[in-house]
Amino acid sequence: MENSDYPDVIFKLGGTARIEWKKGQFGSIYKFYNHKNVCKINLFDNTMAEFMNGLSTLQREVVDVNRWLLAQGNESILSINAGGPALFYNEEAQHISTIDIKSTPPYEIKLTLSVYQNKPYIKLILFVNGTPCTGQIIVTDVNVDELYRFVHCL
Repeated sequence: MENSDYPDVIFKLGGTARIEWKKGQFGSIYKFYNHKNVCKINLFDNTMAEFMNGLSTLQREVVDVNRWLLAQGNESILSINAGGPALFYNEEAQHISTIDIKSTPPYEIKLTLSVYQNKPYIKLILFVNGTPCTGQIIVTDVNVDELYRFVHCL
């Protein structure tokens, strides 16, 4: 049961996507809402720490992925200028890396880094029986320092 003496506190992820903090009977609850305003994932204090560490790790990987994408883009430009086709553009998502946040079968919560249409995305995803649920939450541009302050000031 949630304690109504504590107001809801919100951390914006962009658009309507957000994290809402609530004080629960057994500690803090972080409710992740996607861009369709649907809550798909709840994290507690210990898993929120795992999420922030994993997000920081994948954001460092995004720097390398962006360098790789830039190099591919430059090769495509050279190909086009030489009368050839554009290279490396892929409509399908390319998986780069995954970090497990929580696993309580049949549920798993993971952070994934993938490239879609030559842009990197970090998503928080709930899996049920190994299948990703709809409503994944894009967290690519979240400022981890601000998120850390949000979590530790509550």
